Amino acid sequence: MVIRYKIKNEDFVANRGRVLIEKHFHWSAVALLQATYDHFDFKPWLFAQVPRNYFDKKENRKQYVEWLVEKVGVKSESELKVLDFRHNHGYGLLQKYGSSPLKILESLHLDDDKISDDLDGSSIEMGDLVARRPRVLQKHYWV
Repeated sequence: MVIRYKIKNEDFVANRGRVLIEKHFHWSAVALLQATYDHFDFKPWLFAQVPRNYFDKKENRKQYVEWLVEKVGVKSESELKVLDFRHNHGYGLLQKYGSSPLKILESLHLDDDKISDDLDGSSIEMGDLVARRPRVLQKHYWV
């Protein structure tokens, strides 16, 4: 990991930067660094903590998934596994979507009527993706 991604909010507080990070950057070391070094393409998910609500934006999820596909070396996003997310700074995103890579991918394509099925080049309906999702039975404990 490159040292610049090890910077945390506490580092600014410890070095007389509390007012700067609190008042101007809403406690986000990532936002402060992006504003200061705007020529550098920071990957916010590589920091110890992503900015609050970062993955609420579809574009941010999309950037992460595209980066992850390249990093892991799979041919398409549909090949991504839970461990790919966990081992590559995507644990928070994974938790947000119930530990389901499929739900993450569905969230990227909600506005699309069809998405490309990279395995055979055809397109599939979103409903078909949901139908293919394995069902997990919940255990109910009775008193």
